[in-house]
Amino acid sequence: MRLPPERARLPRRHVIVSALALSLAGGIALSAARAAFAADTAPAYVQTMGERALAILTADIPQAERIEGMAALFREGLDLKIIARFALGQHWHAATPEQRAEYEQTFGRVMVGHYARLWAQERAKSFRITGAQVLGERDTLVNTEVVRENKPALRFGWRVRRADEGFRIVDLMVDGISMLITQRDDFNAAVRQRGVDGLIAQLRQREAQL
Repeated sequence: MRLPPERARLPRRHVIVSALALSLAGGIALSAARAAFAADTAPAYVQTMGERALAILTADIPQAERIEGMAALFREGLDLKIIARFALGQHWHAATPEQRAEYEQTFGRVMVGHYARLWAQERAKSFRITGAQVLGERDTLVNTEVVRENKPALRFGWRVRRADEGFRIVDLMVDGISMLITQRDDFNAAVRQRGVDGLIAQLRQREAQL
């Protein structure tokens, strides 16, 4: 779940979190595809959210509204607290309560804002689930394929966690690589060089550029 600089084109590694937007949002009736899954399962959740996201990505609406819709998708479907804490790794426990709060809030705003804008440039054509694997009592890896206009299809494994309030996305896998672990490695390197305050300052700079 890396947070790269803005680019017109979506690089393979850096597009990952953006594609999380395809699992979120609100708006259209479920297609017949969902009937293949039991209603209260991780695959059904991903199928439902993927279809709802496509409604935004394919709608004839102004770009600003598409970005706003994508931002709402991220806030709804990502467990930003879990993602933020894991990304900070061992440094979370060493940070002060004030640092934790500022980091968590800034991280969430940057992730949502950056990828909402990045993904809003894309035009997805279709979305489907290709398989699922139970990873434990609460987690399921749901494999998906997203077909885009004039671009290669994107294939992801979405780690979905069941909580008391429902399902939330906590990680994404590409070619067996966890994007959350990749982000943690990047953040650990940043903290070693500049400390937690330095990482927060870096995130604030990113936010100002959104």
